[in-house]
Amino acid sequence: MIELVAPFVPVHGSNVLARGLNFAIAPSVLPKEEFVIAIQKASRGMKPDEGDVFRNEVLSSLRSAKCPKPNLSRQELQALTDFKEIQTL
Repeated sequence: MIELVAPFVPVHGSNVLARGLNFAIAPSVLPKEEFVIAIQKASRGMKPDEGDVFRNEVLSSLRSAKCPKPNLSRQELQALTDFKEIQTL
Protein backbone atom coordinates (compact mmCIF):
# COMPACT_ATOMS: atom_id res chain seq x y z
CA MET A 1 0.00 0.00 0.00
CA ILE A 2 1.36 3.39 -1.01
CA GLU A 3 0.22 6.40 0.93
CA LEU A 4 0.54 9.74 -0.79
CA VAL A 5 0.89 12.81 1.38
CA ALA A 6 0.07 16.12 -0.21
CA PRO A 7 1.88 19.23 1.00
CA PHE A 8 -0.07 21.89 2.84
CA VAL A 9 -1.76 24.29 0.41
CA PRO A 10 -2.60 27.74 1.80
CA VAL A 11 -5.98 29.36 1.12
CA HIS A 12 -4.62 31.66 -1.58
CA GLY A 13 -2.95 28.69 -3.25
CA SER A 14 -6.19 26.77 -3.38
CA ASN A 15 -7.90 29.86 -4.88
CA VAL A 16 -5.31 29.89 -7.68
CA LEU A 17 -5.72 26.15 -8.28
CA ALA A 18 -9.50 26.52 -8.35
CA ARG A 19 -9.25 28.82 -11.37
CA GLY A 20 -8.35 25.81 -13.51
CA LEU A 21 -6.02 25.26 -16.45
CA ASN A 22 -7.66 27.75 -18.82
CA PHE A 23 -6.48 30.69 -16.75
CA ALA A 24 -3.74 33.11 -17.73
CA ILE A 25 -2.15 35.85 -15.66
CA ALA A 26 -2.79 39.36 -16.98
CA PRO A 27 0.42 40.89 -18.38
CA SER A 28 2.04 43.72 -16.45
CA VAL A 29 3.51 45.25 -19.63
CA LEU A 30 1.99 45.30 -23.09
CA PRO A 31 4.27 43.75 -25.73
CA LYS A 32 4.06 46.77 -28.06
CA GLU A 33 7.23 45.89 -29.97
CA GLU A 34 5.83 42.49 -30.88
CA PHE A 35 2.63 44.12 -32.13
CA VAL A 36 4.58 46.58 -34.26
CA ILE A 37 6.67 43.79 -35.80
CA ALA A 38 3.55 41.75 -36.58
CA ILE A 39 1.88 44.82 -38.11
CA GLN A 40 4.89 45.44 -40.33
CA LYS A 41 4.85 41.84 -41.54
CA ALA A 42 1.09 41.87 -42.14
CA SER A 43 1.17 45.13 -44.08
CA ARG A 44 3.82 43.91 -46.55
CA GLY A 45 1.22 42.07 -48.61
CA MET A 46 -1.04 45.12 -48.89
CA LYS A 47 -0.97 47.97 -51.33
CA PRO A 48 1.31 50.78 -50.08
CA ASP A 49 -1.56 53.18 -49.34
CA GLU A 50 -3.64 50.53 -47.57
CA GLY A 51 -0.62 49.40 -45.56
CA ASP A 52 0.06 52.95 -44.38
CA VAL A 53 -3.55 53.46 -43.30
CA PHE A 54 -3.57 50.08 -41.54
CA ARG A 55 -0.31 50.77 -39.68
CA ASN A 56 -1.44 54.26 -38.63
CA GLU A 57 -4.76 53.00 -37.26
CA VAL A 58 -3.19 50.18 -35.28
CA LEU A 59 -0.35 52.33 -33.96
CA SER A 60 -2.73 55.06 -32.82
CA SER A 61 -4.73 52.48 -30.86
CA LEU A 62 -1.50 51.07 -29.39
CA ARG A 63 -0.47 54.51 -28.16
CA SER A 64 -3.65 54.82 -26.13
CA ALA A 65 -3.65 51.20 -24.93
CA LYS A 66 -3.36 50.53 -21.21
CA CYS A 67 -2.38 47.40 -19.34
CA PRO A 68 -5.26 45.31 -17.99
CA LYS A 69 -5.90 45.27 -14.28
CA PRO A 70 -4.19 42.39 -12.45
CA ASN A 71 -6.48 39.40 -12.15
CA LEU A 72 -4.61 37.92 -9.17
CA SER A 73 -4.02 39.38 -5.75
CA ARG A 74 -0.50 39.71 -4.37
CA GLN A 75 -1.08 36.70 -2.13
CA GLU A 76 -2.19 34.61 -5.10
CA LEU A 77 0.89 35.67 -7.08
CA GLN A 78 3.04 34.69 -4.10
CA ALA A 79 1.25 31.33 -3.97
CA LEU A 80 2.12 30.77 -7.64
CA THR A 81 5.80 31.46 -6.99
CA ASP A 82 5.64 29.11 -4.00
CA PHE A 83 4.15 26.39 -6.24
CA LYS A 84 7.04 26.81 -8.66
CA GLU A 85 9.50 26.12 -5.84
CA ILE A 86 7.73 22.97 -4.62
CA GLN A 87 9.12 19.93 -6.44
CA THR A 88 6.61 17.36 -5.16
CA LEU A 89 3.45 18.76 -6.79
